[in-house]
Amino acid sequence: MKPKIAIQIYKSRLILSKEDRGFQNRPVLKWPDSIESSTSKIEDGCVRFISSLDFSTTESFANSEFFVTLDYHPETKIPKNQFYDDLDEVSFNFSKLTRFKFDIFEFEKMSSDQVNLFFNGTNLGIPKRQSFQIASLSLNSPVRIKINWKSDFSFSQGKERQFYELDYIVEFKGIFETFLRENPKTETFLKYIQISNCKEIDLRKILNEYVFDAKKLDFFKVTIIIILTKPYLNIIVFEY
Repeated sequence: MKPKIAIQIYKSRLILSKEDRGFQNRPVLKWPDSIESSTSKIEDGCVRFISSLDFSTTESFANSEFFVTLDYHPETKIPKNQFYDDLDEVSFNFSKLTRFKFDIFEFEKMSSDQVNLFFNGTNLGIPKRQSFQIASLSLNSPVRIKINWKSDFSFSQGKERQFYELDYIVEFKGIFETFLRENPKTETFLKYIQISNCKEIDLRKILNEYVFDAKKLDFFKVTIIIILTKPYLNIIVFEY
């Protein structure tokens, strides 16, 4: 089996209303020191993982370069419904490529002790961000990434705009050759989160809800307000 880069991701997603949109109104999220995980754990030089499928015996897994574990913050995890599906999971790339896209990230293997971390261009709304490098991950040196969007709704859709606050902890755990599948019905793992050791990268922006509050209509992108005065016609353009 080809040795694999093991990446641990912890994720929190908050869905906020317009009242919570400003920096001063954002909920203060605290990460616990540890969580009970149903995904994987690194122990005694091997990766023990929980999965209903034993993919560790497949050829695609044997040839893959990356093994990624995702655990959600237990207090912000949204139960499965028609809109969201916050499932803890383990995943791997199905190819021999040295780059792997997962969630909003892309990982690139540089060496045995360095992995480049990129934003992969997956946008959940506005603002639209292009792909870019976020950081270089070193062994057991976690990075905390905060990023936000607002939903890309027009006022004609009759929907209230939502604001998404995402908080990630991403850690390069090392390169491993041994992967052992555990019984998904009986096993959980205690994981300790190194929140105090995280380098923090804050990519959030101030996202305004309204350009102009006219009868609570949500004007999108450009609002043109025509004001008739005598003897002139004044046109005022608001942009955001």
